[in-house]
Amino acid sequence: MFRKLALGLAAAGSLVLLSSGAQAQTCAERMVTGLGRASSVATIARFNARTAWRRAVISRRDLGARYAVISRAKRASHSCRPSGRSTVCRYSAIPCRL
Repeated sequence: MFRKLALGLAAAGSLVLLSSGAQAQTCAERMVTGLGRASSVATIARFNARTAWRRAVISRRDLGARYAVISRAKRASHSCRPSGRSTVCRYSAIPCRL
């Protein structure tokens, strides 16, 4: 009885592991860049740049919202520079989807 239960649990565990395997990503061919609005707080300026990137990805006909997930993007980078009393940031990445 115990042996059948153990074998059943092992089989179920194997199915879960196989079904939750890594999914292949489909990525755009080119990098997309978003230039954020200036902010006096650098963290907000970086947030604005990521928001601008998402909007740029969504607005492209060949991509759309499925590609606008930052955690799936490849080769992501951001750069910020002072602009008077504010900071302006740019976010660039290759958008990908599952």
